[in-house]
Amino acid sequence: MTDDQKTYDPADPDRVKAAKQKSKQREVLKREALRLLMTSPGGRMWMYDLLERCGVFRLSFNRDALLMAFSEGHRDIGNMLLAELLRNFEQSFLLMTKENGNGGRNKPSGSDRTDDTAE
Repeated sequence: MTDDQKTYDPADPDRVKAAKQKSKQREVLKREALRLLMTSPGGRMWMYDLLERCGVFRLSFNRDALLMAFSEGHRDIGNMLLAELLRNFEQSFLLMTKENGNGGRNKPSGSDRTDDTAE
């Protein structure tokens, strides 16, 4: 390890500036990675499935406090991702929910109709 990697002196303005710069660069890279994920249908499907698995779209109430705490831990991660999506990629989020929102549920069985117009 170099001397720069070993120590961090919060009283050194140059070190503080370098740390802030590195943090900003990491945020830009993370946001770009999320943007790339949300630009493809497969990426949006993956993200929607992850949010669904984290329990973002359902309540986590359980009479067993430990199970509820476990579920809330999942929801916390999902809510963090959801907030990031809404803050930076609102249109992609809306498209994602339109593409995956009901996951094929709530359709009358045997029906492929997507509108309410009469034939």
